[in-house]
Amino acid sequence: MSKIKIDVAGWESFDGYMGTLEFKQGVSVREATPMEIARLGANIRITKVGSDEQIGPSTTMVDTRHVSAVVEVALERESDEPTSEDATGGYTEDSLNEIADAGGIKALRKVAAEFGVKGVSIADMVKEILEAQKAK
Repeated sequence: MSKIKIDVAGWESFDGYMGTLEFKQGVSVREATPMEIARLGANIRITKVGSDEQIGPSTTMVDTRHVSAVVEVALERESDEPTSEDATGGYTEDSLNEIADAGGIKALRKVAAEFGVKGVSIADMVKEILEAQKAK
């Protein structure tokens, strides 16, 4: 709560009551309550005494329109299983066989889909994945 001043041309020297708050020379005689500030600030421009800071509901509305937040997008993972790619970013015959041993032909088909390879046997798919990988 603070004393307030009317900041409208022609009202700077206002003496009298506005609602329940008395003014002398455009300045409130006592500190205004938040409710009085809200009521007066909705009708006329008022500022805190000793500063040029406008107060009232209109400034609150303007201040809330300039809220910003940082949005961080978490990367989605297809699965929590580690991949068996080697350090160069490619698959080796051993790593493909490990994938097949752990998840069967279904897991190997997921790797094969990355290279556009289709097959019905694990051995053929491993061979075709390695060839497709070399072509890239």
